[in-house]
This record gives sequence, structure tokens and C-alpha cells, in this order.
Amino acid sequence: MNPLFVMWFLVSMSLQRFVSIPNVMVGLMVGLRGRFHGLPLRPTTDGAITHDRRRLGVAPLVKWFQWLADSIQGKPMFHGLCVWIVDGTTLSLPDTAKNEAVFGKRKASRGKTAFPRLKLTGLLEGYSRRMKTVRIFPDRHSELRGFRTLIEGLAEGDLLLGDRHFHSFTLAADLMRRKVDFLFRIPKNMKIKVEKILGRGDFVGALTYRCHHEDLVGLPNVEILSKGPRKTKVRLLVRVLDYQLEGGESSRLITSLVDPIEYESMELVLLYHRRWDVELAY
Repeated sequence: MNPLFVMWFLVSMSLQRFVSIPNVMVGLMVGLRGRFHGLPLRPTTDGAITHDRRRLGVAPLVKWFQWLADSIQGKPMFHGLCVWIVDGTTLSLPDTAKNEAVFGKRKASRGKTAFPRLKLTGLLEGYSRRMKTVRIFPDRHSELRGFRTLIEGLAEGDLLLGDRHFHSFTLAADLMRRKVDFLFRIPKNMKIKVEKILGRGDFVGALTYRCHHEDLVGLPNVEILSKGPRKTKVRLLVRVLDYQLEGGESSRLITSLVDPIEYESMELVLLYHRRWDVELAY
């Protein structure tokens, strides 16, 4: 098959992941028959499809993704800030020896899971809902792996949304050095000392961390409480939002956007739920 056709075929397979491969081919051929009369619905064998996919390899797909990703630029959509969303997911892979060697299989009650799985962390541009960059690694690793390289392109004027799996002092410090604002969900059991009440379910709170000395280099607005031989105890002031949707569980957000007049609490809560857009992108 023509390599360009194979590219579109692979893209169609991803978009129609619950459709059998032969039927994906049929769908493409039905569309092409409107321009090229007489095309067969099944122009090749299953074996030939496998051969052509292997012959194409992954390099053209990587290059194509990078070409598309390079065109994605942040667009101000919230008080002049460009909104970005970070999230992770897991994907099952074909059960091959190479995939198992690279990504491994999770332990299960009867030994191992049926398929190797990879973990993917992606950065989504909030306005266009397009994926800017991704990091791929074995499923055994945390979603935090690769976060620092994922946000390398963010700068002042950007706002990052993330769920509770992405909250840590190290990550917050990376964003603060870049002057990137953040809006993260955090576990409800995190201890936060109330410093100033801003409104109902809205206050400035102090988070206490023990971090490595190198995490403090070039970091503003952090109060050092004590220093040890290896770690330093610090206090970080953030804005905290507690809320509960009707019929749902209560949630807690932290943000660097501390001005309650410029950034109303309801605005921030509604904005955070744009984070679910990344699930649609996957």
C-alpha cells in the first residue's frame, strides 16, 4: 500500500479503536470510492496490512505528531492567561516480546496481566484542546515521571491545571521558577494552616514541606522554617478553595492566583473542570 495511505489508515485505527481493523479499511475505501470508482472494499489481505504497518515504522508518525505539535501555541482564555492541562493515562499494547521487555506487565493474581501497558503523560492546550507534547514510559512508573521536561515550554502568562496526582512541592517549585501559575486539585486530608479567610470555602493557607536543598534554588516567596543536613523545612502560601458539587463529593483546589477580586472563587472552580477536556483528547 502507498505509505501515505498507510499513515491515514493508522490514524483511522486510532480514531476507531473499537472497530475491527478490516472494517476500518472498509470505511476508508467507502470514502475513496466516491472519487475513485471501482475500488474494492478490501484491497489487500490482513497479512499485507501487518507487513505495511511494520515497513512504515514509527518514525513518520513521530515526525508528523511533532510537526502538528509545533504549530500549537497558547491562546489567552482566562483573564489573559493561556490555559494548559496536564494529565496521565495508561494504554494496553500488543502482546509482543519487545513490548513486554520495554514496558513490562503488571503483577496479577494469576501471575501477570494479559497485555503490556504503557503510561502516558500529556500537556493539552486548553483553548484548542490539542495535545502539545507527551511523555511515554513503563506503567510501573508514576505519572510524575517526565513532568519537568513536559513543562519546559511554559512561561509567565501560562496557567497549568492538574489533578491531585500531580501535586508536590518539587513540581510547584518548578512552576514558580518559571513564573507559571497553577490550579491543582489536592487530597482532602492534606494539612493546611488557615492564614486568611477570603470568603466561604476560600482562604489563604500555608502548606509545609520538607524538601531537598536544591529544590529551593531560585525559588521566590517561600519561607524557610528550619534547615537540616539533607532537607529543609519550608512554608508555602497558596490560595485554597473548598467546594462540593450537588450530589458529588467535596473537593479541594490550591492555586497561585491569590487575588479574590481579580479571580473569583466560582470562576476558578468552573475553570478547573475544563481539566476533563484532556480525557476527550485521549
